[in-house]
Amino acid sequence: MFHKGQKIGSYKLLTKIGKGGFGEVWLAEKRSELVTKKVAVKLPLEDQVNLETIKQEAELWEQASGHANVLPIIDADIIDGQVLIVSEYAEGGSLHDKLRREGKLSIKQAVEMTIGILNGLEFLHNKRIIHRDIKPQNILLQGDTPRLADFGISRAMQTTAISSTIIGTDSYMSPETFEGKRSIQTDIWAVGVVLYQLLQGSLPFPQEHPSERMFAIIQKDFEPLPDEVPFKLQQIIKKALAKLPENRYAVTSEMCEELKEFLIISAPKPKTAPKTDFLPPKTQKEKIKPEIVTKIRPKTSSLKTKNLVKPTSNQLYFAIPAIAVLFFALIGGYWFLNQSSTETKLIPFRKGDKFGFSDVKKKIIIEPKYEIASEPHEGFIGVGIAKKYGFIDKTGKEVIPLKYDGAFWFSEGFALVNLNNKWGFIDKTGKEIIPLEFDNLTLFSDGLARVKLNDKYGFIDKTGNEVIQPKYNNASLFSEDLAFVELNNKWGIIDKTGKEVMPLKYNNALEFSEGLARVELNDKYGFIDKTGKEVIPIKYNYAHSFSDSLALVKLNDKYSFIDKKGSEVISLKYDSTYPFSEGFACVTLNNKWGFIDKTGKEVIALKYEHTSDFSEGLAAVQLNSNFFYINKNGTEYYEP
Repeated sequence: MFHKGQKIGSYKLLTKIGKGGFGEVWLAEKRSELVTKKVAVKLPLEDQVNLETIKQEAELWEQASGHANVLPIIDADIIDGQVLIVSEYAEGGSLHDKLRREGKLSIKQAVEMTIGILNGLEFLHNKRIIHRDIKPQNILLQGDTPRLADFGISRAMQTTAISSTIIGTDSYMSPETFEGKRSIQTDIWAVGVVLYQLLQGSLPFPQEHPSERMFAIIQKDFEPLPDEVPFKLQQIIKKALAKLPENRYAVTSEMCEELKEFLIISAPKPKTAPKTDFLPPKTQKEKIKPEIVTKIRPKTSSLKTKNLVKPTSNQLYFAIPAIAVLFFALIGGYWFLNQSSTETKLIPFRKGDKFGFSDVKKKIIIEPKYEIASEPHEGFIGVGIAKKYGFIDKTGKEVIPLKYDGAFWFSEGFALVNLNNKWGFIDKTGKEIIPLEFDNLTLFSDGLARVKLNDKYGFIDKTGNEVIQPKYNNASLFSEDLAFVELNNKWGIIDKTGKEVMPLKYNNALEFSEGLARVELNDKYGFIDKTGKEVIPIKYNYAHSFSDSLALVKLNDKYSFIDKKGSEVISLKYDSTYPFSEGFACVTLNNKWGFIDKTGKEVIALKYEHTSDFSEGLAAVQLNSNFFYINKNGTEYYEP
């Protein structure tokens, strides 16, 4: 409809710089006898024009102008029947364009950019305006200065301070927006997503399918940031991305001040010599392939992003929000202790903003008093009060004082703990077995923990001895006595002596599960055994590790399950699935979720809006926007 050189009033169109459902945005010039000025002209399409809405948008934009971090409006008019809204032209393009060019920003750049965004939002919020669609595409750059733009879906805040229209871009939408609720904290969530993206170069909830992405935003922890992002900055993002609005920053200036403080304390300081021969690696779960909704308590997980590997399922960090904790915060938690049937099974539950534990008869065993609680593991429960973390036993007795700044739960008799940004291991008496002197570590798996030195990975044993020299660009944890390692973008297998038992040749790999490992070559997936033999052809568009003797695969946009011989035991027909857990798999068809058994029979009807998989006999489900639990018969189960 519009073309280069076209004149609309005093504006001559030069280059189209954007297009969307609203219409098009063009770089234009406005000539006068004294000056020629470049501007951005927003041109709504004729069939999209609602004059009253356009008028409201222009008035709102005019109201929002007048701040260095808000792109000002210049003109709004109807010329020869064409509606146009004219703003300043930001020569630096959008923040989205910058990310496409550079991938991600330095920590300092990302923080300074976010401070500018927050300053602009504070100006809007003081005028009782919520932006509603903060994302890199709507942040334009004038040099290094971010300027908020596109108020087409913004609305003036009413006296309730909450709006009830679901509008926005789902990757940047907070949990409550899916229920139609909007507030200042909605914009703060979106800023948290943008800051994460500036640091990581990807989204905190990268699931590809919209329903999977929404489920992750509502219930799951965000994908962890790399080691290079300081702990303080990760805590700021954690608070901005809190599931409950009241747990986020109350106002933008609060988040802004913490970021300014971070810049001050993170200014370069003289480096001190390390106390050991190596620096340890990442403690958090690393980025996984967003093909399916990850299980609430996964046994295995899949890889998409090159050079990133998956930690073990017992590597959930309860000080930085764990999957279990965030899920509790929304709908209560019902994970059971992995104990024998003769022992008391504890079920975490949430009352107000505190966590406690009940038995299966809903009798309260541990009163709700903890701000954070982990899944019980090896007889211990990680808990936190006032940002200090320790461990209690199943009676509620505090066996390890709440004194640490962070912790992972117990694995193989050891817990990974943090104090003053240094990591080490304690045993079940609280004794420091490996001193708290490392920048980072992983939990033990098969008796070894992964470490990192000068961006190279290796392994230590439980005495702290370096048993495999740090020389790899990346490495998985040991599983079934083998580990995948990566060098020069190729993956292979080593044993516990460091010997390469399979050459480094794959583009990506996922650790062994039930004797087979998933590998990727040229964007196709298959499975190999421990000798490196390809037992299931590399032909699938996607594949997940084996669980309950079946593996999830994707071919031609449909999901199915195969056995260890590669035979398709459940037909390729579902839009999405979880792996099997406890004999059941969550599946979705036409946006409805339910459960199938290993024969493919639908044992629980596909009627739910969302589901988790079964864990200790219970699955979380959503129906008519209500969350609750069901057992394997489909019977509903609620918290005390």
